[in-house]
Amino acid sequence: FLMGIIYLENELAEKAAAAFEAAAQSRSALEEGVTTYLPNYNLGVIYECQGNRQAAEKYYTKCGCYEPAQERLQALNEAFKDGEKVW
Repeated sequence: FLMGIIYLENELAEKAAAAFEAAAQSRSALEEGVTTYLPNYNLGVIYECQGNRQAAEKYYTKCGCYEPAQERLQALNEAFKDGEKVW
């Protein structure tokens, strides 16, 4: 997970996405969320920034009740009306 953050901060989105995918597959962590909602949230952010709404929604949805992900889902839904991008 930490490598994903480092890659993201250095604008290496593909490497960040791979690191977050690996973190989401891991089942051992010392901190809550680093193998569940946090990598999925960051994957959602990456895909949203790349304009891939479908993938962003998929990963935000995987975050469950994580409030920042719920806010992004709401923003995505408001930004698209009748299938057209309005922002």
